[in-house]
Amino acid sequence: MVQITKDNAYDAVAPDDFPAMLNPQRYGVRSTAFDKIISATHDHFWDPQDKKYIDFDAPFDTTKNTILPSASSRSSTPASARR
Repeated sequence: MVQITKDNAYDAVAPDDFPAMLNPQRYGVRSTAFDKIISATHDHFWDPQDKKYIDFDAPFDTTKNTILPSASSRSSTPASARR
């Protein structure tokens, strides 16, 4: 495995030291390294109410259009060929 850069701000423990990951004292001390990332999460996730993603007011006839692919299109996938 390639060693990634370790920054003490992350206060990481060894990946195979599961008991250390569960140590409650680790979670009482928090780095501010992630504050900017955490505060910007709303920019990275879609809002189902935002019409630029899905416009639920647009007509959609389920008798003419399928929501999921038809069985014939699914059967031609590489996964189904392995069955």
